[in-house]
Amino acid sequence: QVLVQDSQTVHLDRNLFNEAYLMHTSTSPQYAIIASCDVAAAMMEPPGGTALVEESIKEAMDFRRAMRKVDDEFGKDWWFKVWGPDKLVDDGIGRSDAWTLKAKDKWHGFGDLASGFNLLDPIKCTLITPGMDMSGKFAKTGIPAGIVTKFLAEHGVVVEKTGLYSFFILFTIGIT
Repeated sequence: QVLVQDSQTVHLDRNLFNEAYLMHTSTSPQYAIIASCDVAAAMMEPPGGTALVEESIKEAMDFRRAMRKVDDEFGKDWWFKVWGPDKLVDDGIGRSDAWTLKAKDKWHGFGDLASGFNLLDPIKCTLITPGMDMSGKFAKTGIPAGIVTKFLAEHGVVVEKTGLYSFFILFTIGIT
């Protein structure tokens, strides 16, 4: 929005002003954004783009496996839970069908779901902090997610979202 008014000595020619204004503006998309999208699309072409995406998925899967390993070995007192399917592949990135939410599975808590319609993105990791179990029941003791995320931020870890007893980490291209 441009606000103009006549000066005390010169009358504004609104038609001339409008022509000059339209000469320097556009109703078309901003070309820098279009160029950025073109570059991003070119970067995602195989084989390089496939390798970048697979590396992000592998990082997330390695993180999920490491968190489960610590939980299995030392989690009797307390440890974080990573929200996701009960079974993970032992190595690599696995197949996308392992991330489909099925109505019979209890881990997601969504109840009756349409078959083959809902899929969890493996690079999106929601961690449940001690203090609430996976079903949403409060424990006697715990640690609020805000305290954990403040600590992580102070150590260079970007947390995307924080709830009372959960926080969300995203494993994207270029963060490794």
